[in-house]
Amino acid sequence: MNFLKKHWGKLLGLVGGAVAMLIVLVLAAPMIIGVGPVRSFLLNHLFNGKEVAVSVGSVSVGWFHPTEIQNLRIQQNEGKYNVGVPRIANDVTLFQLITKPRQLGNLTIEQPLIVIELPSEQADLVNDGVGDAPSLDQAQVESALQRTIDVQVIDATVQVKKPGGGEPWGFERIGFLAQLRPGRTEEEGPSILIPQATLMDRQQMTKEMCDDMLKFVAPIVTGATQVDGEISLSLSDIRVPLADRQNSVGKGQMTIHKAQLTGKSPMVKKISEFLGLGPSVEVFTDCTINFELADKQVYHEGLDFGIGNLRVRTRGFVGLDKSLNLIAEIPMPLDPVEELKEGELPRPILSALRGKTIEIPIVGTLDKPIIDKDRLGQSLMATAESTLRDILKNDDLQLNLEGENGEVDVDGILDLAGSLLENVNREGGMFDQMRERRETNPRGRNNKADNTTEEEDAPREGLFKRLLKRAQEAAEDPNAVPGDQQDPAAPEIEIDLSEAVDL
Repeated sequence: MNFLKKHWGKLLGLVGGAVAMLIVLVLAAPMIIGVGPVRSFLLNHLFNGKEVAVSVGSVSVGWFHPTEIQNLRIQQNEGKYNVGVPRIANDVTLFQLITKPRQLGNLTIEQPLIVIELPSEQADLVNDGVGDAPSLDQAQVESALQRTIDVQVIDATVQVKKPGGGEPWGFERIGFLAQLRPGRTEEEGPSILIPQATLMDRQQMTKEMCDDMLKFVAPIVTGATQVDGEISLSLSDIRVPLADRQNSVGKGQMTIHKAQLTGKSPMVKKISEFLGLGPSVEVFTDCTINFELADKQVYHEGLDFGIGNLRVRTRGFVGLDKSLNLIAEIPMPLDPVEELKEGELPRPILSALRGKTIEIPIVGTLDKPIIDKDRLGQSLMATAESTLRDILKNDDLQLNLEGENGEVDVDGILDLAGSLLENVNREGGMFDQMRERRETNPRGRNNKADNTTEEEDAPREGLFKRLLKRAQEAAEDPNAVPGDQQDPAAPEIEIDLSEAVDL
């Protein structure tokens, strides 16, 4: 007690000095953080120095003014990716972060450049992109991910490169808003939400771009050796689980403004061989493809292209593992119904086929597509039934062309088509009547010959017969797999963006 009374002045001075020093340290903390050695020490503890090298040009931190980082550089030590950001700014102060720790504010990232190095020429951006993120302190990560933050990305650039000196490709001037949302359950985990993002706007298509990404939305570009065209690509309602990026979901739209594809695309080759046409493909002008990502599959519809003189549309699934479950639709190339000219007879078979669509089911993989023979037979049988109903004016007509083992009898379909052709060829049948009418009216015949070329007539007379022949060949193919797939239908994706917290 006497000691305190005797030295109370000195003790009070020590306590006062300690408090003053603490206040100075607190006030100077933002400045200390910005000092080079201290900054490097903190970055090495935040990131795993064995995986990435991180450097910062300057850091501005204050208790009462927002944080700003300039010239951030992140380099993956194995060369998988490099990131450069000229400026990162946050609109909250250190004082606000302490008083409202769950709200990290609005982060602005300006002109980031991301360079991704794929590991091999066979790799693609979806499955072999940047790989795993650098390992961080798990406790710090879990604490940070239970907060919310808006991230505004301005004028981002992404470049994708492959070994072997291939032409790099990427995205330029990307801008979007992303938001971190904590998981509702431990199993779900935190996710990044992106309501809308435009990745390409009339950008020139390249072979590398098709091989690395576009093949999952437009499978006909797989393996194309030459690509000429323009493309636009936008995304919406994207949710990316940070724990498993391949379980991402979302929607998008890809517009191929014009495109000419040449080369040995496996899917184009399979369809063109089936139709007996050449492999050159022309995508229709301003073809808009809507797609959805769910369950590690991309569902698309609206891919519209021409092979030879035929139009083909596709819809269905392309898995991230490159598996296929698609339908290629081929509308019958017949002119619209017109009034008969003098001397012309009606053509009931062609009239009945008008408006019909042949569906070719395709399974297998992007590199090795296979025509599903069982579902193909069912499709042809349905078309035959519909055609006969229209010819015979009998809506109740049904065909039973299944064999003893339950498979569709493709030979039966061929016999049915042959019977129809034999009927119109019989003596006194429709062809005899048409021949007699043409002989009595040569003027009408000449007018028709002037307006219709031989090339235009060929697919109208031979397409259905060629399809039946290809179906029989597919049924007899020993390498064909039995059909156990269901026809693809669009997935139902529900993303509640309202659960994200607007700051």
